[in-house]
Amino acid sequence: MTKQSVIENVKNHINGDRQDVLINYYNEQPEEFFLNYVKSDLAQDMARDLKRIDAIREHNTDVLDAALRKQIEIIKNSAFADENNLSEEYVSILRRARTYVLDSLYNYYIDCKYECNDMTDMEDFEIQDMTVPVKFVPSIIAYLADYIVKASDLNQLLLSMRCYCYGKNLNGEYVLRRMSIEEYVSRMADFLLQMHVMGNFSFRRKYKIMRVFYGVYKDKIVFSQNRTYTEMSGSVYIRTGKYDPDTKMIEVYVPQDPEMENVDSWICRRGREITGEMFREALKNDTLGSYFPEYECLER
Repeated sequence: MTKQSVIENVKNHINGDRQDVLINYYNEQPEEFFLNYVKSDLAQDMARDLKRIDAIREHNTDVLDAALRKQIEIIKNSAFADENNLSEEYVSILRRARTYVLDSLYNYYIDCKYECNDMTDMEDFEIQDMTVPVKFVPSIIAYLADYIVKASDLNQLLLSMRCYCYGKNLNGEYVLRRMSIEEYVSRMADFLLQMHVMGNFSFRRKYKIMRVFYGVYKDKIVFSQNRTYTEMSGSVYIRTGKYDPDTKMIEVYVPQDPEMENVDSWICRRGREITGEMFREALKNDTLGSYFPEYECLER
């Protein structure tokens, strides 16, 4: 549905001050915000959105909420590192896709954290059917901020996660499509847990910079790649800094982990399949996930 058609339905179904509140909220949203809205579910969607508005107002002093909002705006307003080498149409759709994903993540975070959605007992489900708790959403946003700085990397990530938030229409034009945010969060949480096991991602965004030979860095990428994500470039797996062509050394960001005190210990970290049991254990582990007040916003 379009923004205007949703607003017209608000006028027909919501009365009093709540009507103005909801219309003002919808007027602030981009057209992509309404991709998942269908007429048969509008009453339910409007009730959810009113709860979301109340939650944001009630908890507007929450440190993590404020940090996430700030980080999201920084990402939205940042240029892709490779956009000068790409077509305007390609960059434009990936900017819109990035905004759509970030807004969807934040809304999902608010809805879950402040109980705007009905939550079920996750222990009764296999990993692929679980609704991932809100604790992983800040980590996903941190990953998008720190690792996904190129349009090509974002494209690879979205395609590999199979969330299908954009594609081409019959005229060959790029268009945004509906995305299952629950499925996207679940896949990303699984991906970040694999990255964590490999020693490539810090849930607390605490890294130390090590210099390694470029060939060693390339080998580490191969070890890091899960068979599902082999098409993604190395920068999606490992955060890097400067490269010195004379010495063929590259800076890599390694999580501050006592088990990885040197380059050799980082290189030796091998990945493994994240089982349902491992996933559930991670949900209970307070050190995994950025659900803590000292969350930092990093300028890009």
